[in-house]
Amino acid sequence: MIKNATAIIPARAGSLRLKNKNRALLWGDPLVVWTIRACLNAHYVDKIVVASDDNIILSMAAAFQVITHRRHAVDDHESKITACRSIALANVEADSPLVIVQANSPDIHYEDIDEAIKNVQRGDRLECFSVDNNLEQIGALRAYRHPMHLFTPHLSYKSKVIQIDCSDIHTQEDIDVLEKRGKPDHMR
Repeated sequence: MIKNATAIIPARAGSLRLKNKNRALLWGDPLVVWTIRACLNAHYVDKIVVASDDNIILSMAAAFQVITHRRHAVDDHESKITACRSIALANVEADSPLVIVQANSPDIHYEDIDEAIKNVQRGDRLECFSVDNNLEQIGALRAYRHPMHLFTPHLSYKSKVIQIDCSDIHTQEDIDVLEKRGKPDHMR
């Protein structure tokens, strides 16, 4: 039986390459809103936490009736995993699966989120992370069997990867490319 997971969407205000990146509009809505919708559509997510130092992002998230978590301002040098540790401690039950979904991957498919959650509950896998079509790691999503695995000081040898086709938005050019390509079918 697959246990439902808590999804954490870290969505900080700052960005070096694109000011207010997670609020940037794509197909008429902010990037973070597309990610929230993907998590809401996922079958194995029963709790969503949007964590931000940006009051506007927190207000957008609250409109979807998800949990909001005010976090301290961070810079580009703090890892997403480090930022999510305190959020997980405050919002995720100790024996629940956890998935971290990047706010700036607006075209992520809810089925990929579900697949990552299922992967960490099969066999002895402790975590599952996303790779692109070239099998290079991308930050779109990372799932853990339990939130305590966020605190492991080394890479897990019990990992699985999931190959997904989604964006990793960092610049206005990235947004322009997606706008021209149009919404993927799963987002219509």
